[in-house]
Amino acid sequence: MLKIVFEFLGGPHDGRILDGVVGEASDAERCFLFSNWGTVGQRFKVASDYAVETLATEQLREEKPHHFQRHFYVVTDRLEDPDEVRVRAEYLSASVGTRR
Repeated sequence: MLKIVFEFLGGPHDGRILDGVVGEASDAERCFLFSNWGTVGQRFKVASDYAVETLATEQLREEKPHHFQRHFYVVTDRLEDPDEVRVRAEYLSASVGTRR
């Protein structure tokens, strides 16, 4: 059983730390898999809390759909021991695709 600790720097998830276990559905596992098992340099996108809450409470608009900003992170660090993997991801600027 491999424990996941996933840390975000910058952007809408700044300071957020997700904990989970590989094989058990969680936000930590989802980010871990979207980042190709925490591969350094791998980019992935996440939704802001605002986007998730809005879509959870409002009906989808077909005529004028919601347009939410996409938030990209890149894995900058990965540390692993036999029982745990720690991944750090840094926010990328949406306008130029660079780290903030």
